[in-house]
Amino acid sequence: MRRAARIDLVQPEIVAAFRAAGCDVLHTHTLGRGAPDIFVAFGGIWLACEIKGDKGKLTSSQESLYNSLKTRPRIVRNVEEVKATVDTLKRWHEAIRRGA
Repeated sequence: MRRAARIDLVQPEIVAAFRAAGCDVLHTHTLGRGAPDIFVAFGGIWLACEIKGDKGKLTSSQESLYNSLKTRPRIVRNVEEVKATVDTLKRWHEAIRRGA
């Protein structure tokens, strides 16, 4: 039987910062098997995000999942990285809107 999923201490603050910036947040940390903590959306663009504390590292199940997918989620450690992630999503949204 799987134990309850733990969240990083910074997760509530990071989720609140994404929402304050106008993003939708879907919690997926309870899925297990290395699933990212959250998916964040802005303007219809979704991005997988893994929330880690300052020195947090990916778990072995996360490493295994991301290696098999040949991709990585965005790792977000603090509010400054939330802002950078939101800026990236906004740039992508604008590029798609312009048809680039």
